[in-house]
Amino acid sequence: MNYRVQSFVKSISNIYNIPLIDLHKLWYKSNFNHLDYLNTYKLNYTLDMIPLDLDTKDEIIYKLIGQQANDLNSSTFRESMTLLLCNVNQIHTKHSYDGIDHNGIFYEVKPKNITTDSKKKLSGDGNFSDFTISRHKKYIGDDVKMIISGFFNGKIIYIFQFDYNDPIFSEKIHCKLKQKFKEDIDIKCEYYRNLAFNSSWYSECKSIRLLYIKPNNNETKHILTKNCADLINKLRYSYDDL
Repeated sequence: MNYRVQSFVKSISNIYNIPLIDLHKLWYKSNFNHLDYLNTYKLNYTLDMIPLDLDTKDEIIYKLIGQQANDLNSSTFRESMTLLLCNVNQIHTKHSYDGIDHNGIFYEVKPKNITTDSKKKLSGDGNFSDFTISRHKKYIGDDVKMIISGFFNGKIIYIFQFDYNDPIFSEKIHCKLKQKFKEDIDIKCEYYRNLAFNSSWYSECKSIRLLYIKPNNNETKHILTKNCADLINKLRYSYDDL
């Protein structure tokens, strides 16, 4: 599969001329800094490529990463890993977009995680907190790209991308906002607290792309809703080079 994110993952191995799964062995090489090393641990975990031969130190590190990846109160880890896999720089400023690429394009990331104990399935869903008409218009004006990622036990399953201002999606957002803001203008101290959506909101967008799908995804079909699984299958078989 020639998805952009898979090319990026392969490039990591090419840079250091070693398979990704063995990059942890480069700890003592002077040209491999600590941040690279930490991201290698995180990528190995996220891509479900944890080496089989681990020493005690590695076992502790992966256990700590697993706790962060499955944190119910924070999606920071999953957001940062999604951006890293998409080769997009993370923006750490509060109340801003989540990422920006080398072309100056802004990205908003909506990572969703479920665990073995969860009764829910991954549906390509996401939500906007405390949304307003003015924020909606700003997203359109800034030509923001949406990235929707799904995780199972902190391991990446899929990544979708589409344009926020794609009419099919943005009109659905606008209609929801108008239920709260009848006059189509902001009301002081009023917000749409939790504007939720799922894959059916963007599945027909012309800009929709499948950036990543976990290999052998037949093993994960049981954790996907039918709509989400159908969208993945439609997109993965629509590429000429697959």
